[in-house]
Amino acid sequence: MHDDLREGVNLLSPEAGPRATEAGFEVEDAAPESAPRRDETSSLDKQQLANVKATIIYQSPTVELPSKDPVLTRIEDILAENLGELYSQLPEDKREAFKHKGEEVASAIHAMMTTARVKAHQILRLLGDWLHLIPGVNVYFLQQEAKLKLDKVMDYVDEQAKSSQDVM
Repeated sequence: MHDDLREGVNLLSPEAGPRATEAGFEVEDAAPESAPRRDETSSLDKQQLANVKATIIYQSPTVELPSKDPVLTRIEDILAENLGELYSQLPEDKREAFKHKGEEVASAIHAMMTTARVKAHQILRLLGDWLHLIPGVNVYFLQQEAKLKLDKVMDYVDEQAKSSQDVM
C-alpha cells in the first residue's frame, strides 16, 4: 500500500512541494514575482504606514465617577474659600498634603453632620490643625481664618438641620 503512494512521485523534484536543503525544508514562495516582499517595501509605503499609525486616536473608556454628596461638596467649598492664593504658593509636596488633609477635615465634618453630633470645638481643632500646614503664615491669621470657616460651617449645619425638619 505504501509502495503505491510512493510510485511516480519524486520527493526531490520541484513539483513535490518544499525543496530539501541541508538545514531542513525550504518552503517555496507562493507569491507571484511582481509582489513586493516584506523587506522590499518602498519608502513611500513606510511613510504611508507612519502616517496611518500617527492618525490612530485611542479613546479612553468613559468611566462615570460617582457624584459627590452635595453636602460634602459645599463643605469643601467653604473650606477652600479665601485660600486660593495661599494654596497656589505652596510647594508641590505640601500642596498634596494640604489638599489631602482638607478632604479629611471635610469628610469628618460631614460625618459629624450625619450623626447629628456637630461639636464646634472639634471642628475648630480640625480646621486649626489643617490650616497650620501652611508654612510662613502668621498664627493669628490662621486662627482667625479657622474661626471664620467654623462660623460658615456652623451656619451651613443649621441651615441643613432646618431644611431636614421642614421635610418631616
